Amino acid sequence: VLINVSDIMGRQLIHKEYRLKCGHHSFTFFPGRESIYFLTARMDQQSCTIKMFNTPSLSDLSGNCKLEYGGNPITPEGYKASIALNGFVFSLGNQLKFTAYTALGERTIIDTPAGNMTYTFQYGSGGIPCPGMPTVTWQGVTYHTVLIGDQCWLKENMNWETGISWCYDYDPSNCEIYGRLYNWPTALGVCPTGWHLPSDEEWKEIEGVVDNQYGYPDPEWDQTGWRGYDAGLNLKSTTGWNTGGNGPDPYGFSALPGGTRAGLGLFYGLGHDSAWWTSTENVWSTAWRRYLSYYSEEANRYYYSMYYAFYVRCLRDY
Repeated sequence: VLINVSDIMGRQLIHKEYRLKCGHHSFTFFPGRESIYFLTARMDQQSCTIKMFNTPSLSDLSGNCKLEYGGNPITPEGYKASIALNGFVFSLGNQLKFTAYTALGERTIIDTPAGNMTYTFQYGSGGIPCPGMPTVTWQGVTYHTVLIGDQCWLKENMNWETGISWCYDYDPSNCEIYGRLYNWPTALGVCPTGWHLPSDEEWKEIEGVVDNQYGYPDPEWDQTGWRGYDAGLNLKSTTGWNTGGNGPDPYGFSALPGGTRAGLGLFYGLGHDSAWWTSTENVWSTAWRRYLSYYSEEANRYYYSMYYAFYVRCLRDY
């Protein structure tokens, strides 16, 4: 993260660079004699600027302003109490929000419990295989599995040459790395027996599990376009993404930037982005898809023509 402080004339007064983990970070600014300051924070392709008005009582009469890093506090705020609340009363049907804090960040679960419940907050599985099923072989290809929250996913995109499908740029070596690109009608039927093309809602669930701010079923995931805080970042593989777009891959989903194929047969985006079909149909021969890009830490939800070609990542049947 790059932080610059300038005055109203555009003169740079402070320039600092920080390597920060995902989360909330605090800074304290000590002004000098200037009446107005502009602070700009930049990360990757994103930036944000705030204007600060100085009052004489806060000024350093020497005229030197300074910026101090305050750290990454993990102490939660807003607790009713630090011990069990036996007197906590709620009515059945009320929606409750549970937030857990650790040094790895915070996780949130929103639920409407109908009785005693046990909740598990997952802080990255590191790619734990699904219990009793570490691999699945289908049509001559072996895929690995990964447990993310309560969902069992295949760790790789499907690579079965069937129906209407393509390798990126018609190059078979790309299928070996990224899997095949399928149009939507074909995508509905390529998963192994006992597995299925995940629905739009099932994609929302994994996004809520891996995001560090918005849990599932937060209404954030019902939005279209870019959503969430860092779900996209946490779904990306640790290698392969151009321009510094790699992710930490804490859950082992290992999404690769395999690009897409447009309806007119144009391939684009290899190394920069990738998209996956959901099984949920929309209006006018469109269906919902998920999209990740090298320049964003969020996850994109939108609908596209069924004749575009995207990747398929399969989910185990319940």
